[in-house]
Amino acid sequence: MIENFINMLLLFFLLINNYDTYVEDVDPETTQSDSIVTLKFSAVGDIMCHSTQFNYSRLNDSTFDFKPVYRVIKNYLDNSDVVIGNLETVVAGKDIKYSGYPVFNTPEEFLEGLKYAGFDILVTANNHAFDQKEVGVLNTLDNINKNGMMSSGTFYSHEDRDSIRIYNHENFNFALLSYSYGVNRYKIPGDTKYLVNIIDTALIREDINLVKEKEIDLVIVYFQFGGEYEREPNKYQKEIVKRTISYGADIILGAHPHVLQPIEQFKTVSAQVLATEQKLKEFKAQEKYISEFVIPEIMEKQNLKTVKLKDGSELSVGDRFFASFKADKKNEGIKWLRDNGLGDIVDNNITVTFGQGEDNKAMAYATLARERGYEPTQQEKVHHARLSAVMKEWKANGKEVPTDLFNTLEGKRTSVTNKK
Repeated sequence: MIENFINMLLLFFLLINNYDTYVEDVDPETTQSDSIVTLKFSAVGDIMCHSTQFNYSRLNDSTFDFKPVYRVIKNYLDNSDVVIGNLETVVAGKDIKYSGYPVFNTPEEFLEGLKYAGFDILVTANNHAFDQKEVGVLNTLDNINKNGMMSSGTFYSHEDRDSIRIYNHENFNFALLSYSYGVNRYKIPGDTKYLVNIIDTALIREDINLVKEKEIDLVIVYFQFGGEYEREPNKYQKEIVKRTISYGADIILGAHPHVLQPIEQFKTVSAQVLATEQKLKEFKAQEKYISEFVIPEIMEKQNLKTVKLKDGSELSVGDRFFASFKADKKNEGIKWLRDNGLGDIVDNNITVTFGQGEDNKAMAYATLARERGYEPTQQEKVHHARLSAVMKEWKANGKEVPTDLFNTLEGKRTSVTNKK
């Protein structure tokens, strides 16, 4: 009965350990602890300004105040780290008559209101981006920058369009790429195509690939597409989204329908890799618990040294000892090993750099190099398995391991030997 119970516990253990022996300990010098950064994003759809809106906010002939309009939603946006909105209008300046639909030009104070509401980044690639031609695009960018916000989707030049903008918030790097299905009745001249990002799958793929070359944590893509007042995405939207996911986008946002469309969740390739890594970590943790605690405890209580399994394999529990250097104590630890006659386990790599024509000198020992004025670069390392073995023997001989220099771990570890 004990054998059957142990067989059940070993089912998972054997799968992890490839049915042979336990996994080697990980060298702590080569591992890094995980870090988690939590960031809250808020995003809204089309932010428009019809003539009825700017007339309502008018204080006199030349000034406006839009801040009261945003008093209610400001409370929702203030709790976010990054707020994104689609600016579906143009802020070309007061020298051009203010107007609403179908050709927009909105007072600059409209941007003051958005800043007050909490917006950080405004998407400017949409079907109204070119309402006031090139001057409208450029002046809008100037006014967004002037009001302390960032933009995505329209640009000053070819160089500006091709430069990948990485946004940073508390050491979290993310990219926001945005594209529009078009610019209504207008046609952007060929030599200024850079002004507005138009949906082009080749361009989107190229942009995402460039982003992926950077140290990036998240890729957001914002599209202006879909049928107005349509509650469901159309075939074109679905195809563009499908391709964008395959290119490596993490979050895809959409605007233009003016109504809510369904939210869909998908797993990117990177997300699937992370999920698999997390599952493997959980498997390893379970294997470690079964191997080092559950099985040793059962066998000790039953006074068993070994257990033979039905397939002829043999299970046993042995002592485990692990040693590593204390943080920032590696050099002192290596010195201690040498002082105590254990320096043979140290890997000592000495590198001396010589110039052209100094091949004979390169063959000299490091000491000779120093005598001739060359300073070698020295790297010292002790493999954790060798250190563990030496420290285990050191302690077995009744000697004390200096705890200020070394970490030690003692316990039990289950192993399975395949008897062929």
